[in-house]
Amino acid sequence: MIACTYWVVAQNGSRFDVGEFIRKDLARPLFEPYGFCGAWTHYASGQSAVLGLDLPAYAVATVLHSVMTRQTSCVDALTTPRGHILSAAFVLPLWFFVGLSIRRLAQRRWHHRAEGRIRRASIALGLIPLPFGLLGLLFSLVGLFVSDIGQSIRLAGIAFWTLYVAALAAERLRIWPFDGMESPAQPVLEVEKPA
Repeated sequence: MIACTYWVVAQNGSRFDVGEFIRKDLARPLFEPYGFCGAWTHYASGQSAVLGLDLPAYAVATVLHSVMTRQTSCVDALTTPRGHILSAAFVLPLWFFVGLSIRRLAQRRWHHRAEGRIRRASIALGLIPLPFGLLGLLFSLVGLFVSDIGQSIRLAGIAFWTLYVAALAAERLRIWPFDGMESPAQPVLEVEKPA
């Protein structure tokens, strides 16, 4: 998807040499401070899809980049070839753990219900993104008709992550659709004692 973005830019911009841009960017140090946000932010559909689907990976890479350079960075600064390499290190672990949690939810192996006021209150903070996720999903659908597809894809990705966080919080608080459901009992294996 990122390669498609570079191809689109190369086709539309006669002065933009994609190969030279990638070579020059990769020749620089990985943790070089950018000094500004918005390094290379040509958000075509490919770039927007990657940023939306892997947003937590980009966020962690941004924090790591900020710590290593001792300078405030931003997600847009990691849309360069060096930034994609740094973010790619977090993409596989991110989707591995997301896949495990989605599998657990699909098999109805719920976590134990959160107990205690402080713990429940802290988990309830995860429900705050819920209305923003629903709005993002609505705007992404509307954006298909009134805006470019890249913006819609990015909004859909952000909506997915906000709804995902809200679903995990709802599971721990036993809020709909998890209310009244208990974890299925684990089968007990009977072991025959030797005579």
